[in-house]
Amino acid sequence: MGIEKFQPGNPILTPPPRPPAEPAGSGRFRLDLMIKDLLRNWYLVLGAGLAALLLASFVIAGLGPTYTASMIVTPSTEGALNKVQFYGNSYSFADDDPILGRFGGSKPNNFDHFIVLLNSNRIAEVLEERYGVSRLLFGNLWDQESQSWRKPDGLAFRVKAFVRGLFGYPEWKAPRAKNVRQYLRKHLDVSPVSRGAMRSVSLSGKDPEHLASILTWLFENTSALLRDERNAALRNNIAYLQDRLGQARIDIYRESLISLLADQERQLMLSQTDQPFGVVLLEPPVKPDAPSGPDPLLLLFAAGLAGLCLGGLLVLSVTLPRRRSSLALKAARPVMDGDA
Repeated sequence: MGIEKFQPGNPILTPPPRPPAEPAGSGRFRLDLMIKDLLRNWYLVLGAGLAALLLASFVIAGLGPTYTASMIVTPSTEGALNKVQFYGNSYSFADDDPILGRFGGSKPNNFDHFIVLLNSNRIAEVLEERYGVSRLLFGNLWDQESQSWRKPDGLAFRVKAFVRGLFGYPEWKAPRAKNVRQYLRKHLDVSPVSRGAMRSVSLSGKDPEHLASILTWLFENTSALLRDERNAALRNNIAYLQDRLGQARIDIYRESLISLLADQERQLMLSQTDQPFGVVLLEPPVKPDAPSGPDPLLLLFAAGLAGLCLGGLLVLSVTLPRRRSSLALKAARPVMDGDA
């Protein structure tokens, strides 16, 4: 029997066609394979979610609830003040009333000055000197029996003090007016109410007992400071006009000075009252009954979801490189067999 010659078209002797090799990068981000990896390592994903829930629980317990007290203020003008006294708390103002006017403007007014002074160092010093506000804001550091401040203790404070010492920061000092001002700048919020110049002034903190009182003191002393500054300026103007009036010899000039002097004395007389100056308190602050945040259920849900996502990313960060290496080996193996 003779040996059959090789023919390219012979189906018996021609080897079957080799399937094309799969590219090394194909299947790397296939959704079905990623889901299989996540289901195969479900315990790791679930463990990350539970760890995040546990950590969030400790954080929520350490932070505790936050309370917020607020008041509504508006610029005081003669027409607006009369309407406030007439309508009470109904706020039935006309659209063209100054109380609904634009806040601020090209020229600063008393209400602008009031808003700026709310968290200034001058007001913080007044609150600290008259009411000892630092003992109310930082009550966890105040020892009522010994009437003295106690230095914070604990691992977190020691680590923080050590790091601050390395960079030359000063050591811990008892709270004072500077700390009150920092607290007000961080926790005092001024926001518009609907439209116009009315503003809502809110103060947040951990102790609901004193927030309304601090806001009331803040309003009264800021308004009093504005009135004292205005009275001081009026007295200086009156003294200047009286001096010029004593030197004036022209009748027309004297009449002008007398008119200006009478106007300044009238304004000084009207400001000698106990009424707030530059601002009207439309809605006084009250003690908050319920916390304003944070919502523990929302935080736990967000923490659990973030933990599950993080666990899934960690699982995929391990499985995806492995699959990439496996696909690369499969793609290179037929080439190696062919070379052999």
